[in-house]
Amino acid sequence: MEAASYTLHHHRYSICSIMVRYCIAIRGEPKSGMSEATFFEKEIDIFANEQLSEDFLCHVNPKGQVPAITTSSLDQPLYDSVTITHYLASLYPSLMPPSHRQLISSLIDLLHSINFFSLSFAGSKNGDPAGHIKQEIQRRLRKDVSPRYREALEYKLAVHEAEKVYGLGSDFVTKMISRTESLLFICQQNLPEGARWMLGLPQPSALDAHLVTFIARLEDAGRTNLVPPRLSTYCADARETEEWRRIMQGRKTAPGR
Repeated sequence: MEAASYTLHHHRYSICSIMVRYCIAIRGEPKSGMSEATFFEKEIDIFANEQLSEDFLCHVNPKGQVPAITTSSLDQPLYDSVTITHYLASLYPSLMPPSHRQLISSLIDLLHSINFFSLSFAGSKNGDPAGHIKQEIQRRLRKDVSPRYREALEYKLAVHEAEKVYGLGSDFVTKMISRTESLLFICQQNLPEGARWMLGLPQPSALDAHLVTFIARLEDAGRTNLVPPRLSTYCADARETEEWRRIMQGRKTAPGR
């Protein structure tokens, strides 16, 4: 079977991009009968608003977010990190071993019920990142653009207001903190004493890729008080692995941290 190739559109400081890149790094062996896939990376400069370009919104991800995967093997791009993770697991079974697939999937879903933007940027001293993007979308909408691009920008604006602008409200952030505490309590219960990886698996799974990245972002955003000591140690150990070091190149998970 001919090996498939994929392009991962990402940004080095996008938490969901890091989760997917970490999944790819730890993916293990392909399923029986399948050749090793090739993954190319294309960095989208979200600080320069490349995610708002007509090409990206109309051909890659209408939500104007990273990560996204494009490939000739699929009819359309994949642009949700959980969806991408499940697709990767269908190619690389060790990401979600059959014996633990349901629990891994449910814990990843629970993790992604948390608004990462809220916990990363609420109270930020680096200006108003949500407001900046909103203003840029509105600026483009005032220009003479194609009907297709206008529709795409209007959809992006609605998504941005729902997920980012609203996500910085104090009541909403408090809700996300509570949800984080509940999630991490459950995860700690699923990390056996002495185990290196979640659920006591012998090698990291997709759950580890998402959870380690999330904990690292909490710590890098100054929310270490939310992380139980045992999970902090678990994350620190993962951040010393070759795979994490190769992805992050010495960077933290957020700029200016």
